[in-house]
Amino acid sequence: MYQHSRVSNTVVSIEEKASLEQGARFLKWSFGKTSQKSDMRFGYEMKCLSAPITSSKSNDPTVPFEWTYSNTQCKGNYYPSSGVAIFNFILRTSLVTVTYSIIDEDSKYFSILFNNL
Repeated sequence: MYQHSRVSNTVVSIEEKASLEQGARFLKWSFGKTSQKSDMRFGYEMKCLSAPITSSKSNDPTVPFEWTYSNTQCKGNYYPSSGVAIFNFILRTSLVTVTYSIIDEDSKYFSILFNNL
C-alpha cells in the first residue's frame, strides 16, 4: 500500500522551442505557483519525435520523449489515442514515474509515483 504524502496545485507551462533537428521537437517545461512568467521556474527541456511510431508489441502509436534531469538521461512516451503521457525519471537513488492525462487543451491531470531504489 502506498502512503499519500501531499497534494500540490502546480502550474505547468510547456513551450515549444525552435529546432534545427529534422523530425524532432523540443519542449521547455517550467513550473510555478501562478501562471505569471516571473513565477515560473525552468524544469527541463524534452526532445520528442514529431511523428508517432508504432511498436511491434502494440498497434497503439506512441511519441517517444528524451531529456536529461540531474545529469541522468530520462525517457518517456505519449500515447495519442488515450491522451496519456508517462515519463520515467531514473535517478541514482530513486525512480520517479509521472503520468499526465491530457483532458483538453486547458485541463491536465497528473500523478507522481516515487520509488526508492
